[in-house]
Amino acid sequence: MNLWLTNDSGFYEVAEDAIQVLVDNDYKGAEDSPIEIDKNDIVYQTAEWLKDYAYNVYLEEFDSAHFNRSYGPIADFVHQSWNLINWYTIAEHIVDDWLENNKEEYYAVLG
Repeated sequence: MNLWLTNDSGFYEVAEDAIQVLVDNDYKGAEDSPIEIDKNDIVYQTAEWLKDYAYNVYLEEFDSAHFNRSYGPIADFVHQSWNLINWYTIAEHIVDDWLENNKEEYYAVLG
């Protein structure tokens, strides 16, 4: 799933924008000074955001088009498979890339 999502450049850009919003909202520092962030916290929040966003983009449309509100054995299979995705690991890769691209702004990454 990570490879599939990170190869979708639009999705990846939206995810990086979401990380920026999370960092700006939770770790605002003084202007012109680097800030310290808790990587584990950002990864967790990003994973939760990814799961919701990916569901809204990919699975919700699938549900309404094919399963009439997600009932039946095929819907159960699709949803169980979706729930097995390790969103934390996917978020960790995206956050690591984001941190690497924005490292001048952060003097310490905790966690």
